[in-house]
Amino acid sequence: MFVNFIPYYSSNLSFILNSTAIATLSFTEKLRSLQLKLR
Repeated sequence: MFVNFIPYYSSNLSFILNSTAIATLSFTEKLRSLQLKLR
């Protein structure tokens, strides 16, 4: 049971990290476009 739990947890963790990175990238892109508009 515990051995089966490890790969599921690691894949879940990588999925969370990927979605967080994508959200951060899109957020920085929005900030960049906002700064360009403000100039």
